[in-house]
Parts: sequence; C-alpha cells; structure tokens
Amino acid sequence: MPKHRTIEWDAGFEASLMLLVTSIEEADELLDGVTWVLSRNPGRGLRFEATSVFYIDVQHLDGRRLELFYTFDTEKVYFLHIAKKELDDEYLS
Repeated sequence: MPKHRTIEWDAGFEASLMLLVTSIEEADELLDGVTWVLSRNPGRGLRFEATSVFYIDVQHLDGRRLELFYTFDTEKVYFLHIAKKELDDEYLS
C-alpha cells in the first residue's frame, strides 16, 4: 500500500482560508475531501504553467467554486493558497 503524504500549510494559507469561511469547523469540512485526495494522489491537480505549483478545484458547501494551489514532494503536500475561482471553465473555451 502506498504511503500517504502529510498535508502542511503556513499562516499565509490559513489567512487566505479564513477569508472564505466563518469557522474552523467550516474550514475542516471544506478541506476534508481535498486533503484525502491529495495526500494519496497529489498529481491529481493541474500543473500551473511550467512551475512546480499545482491547483485543484474545491467545491464549497454553499456552492462556491474555489481553487487550492499547492506543491508536493515525496513526503508532503504543501498548501500554498486558496481563493474563489475567478473564471468558470465555460469561459475558457
């Protein structure tokens, strides 16, 4: 069985997260699914251009679409930033 990576974030990520939620409980619910997925398969997201930064869409409980930016190595996934998704996919085609 593959080893799961540890998820880490710093005060900057936490600050961006707290702008989007009203409580720690809401933050936990928001990150629960994406934490599970990325700890097991961090390559699931999309690479941001030619960098080591990836992003993945996250659905908020109230329906808002968010983007979580992260990077990873063989041991850890580092959450960098989370923000409201500015462009919907329908406008990208």
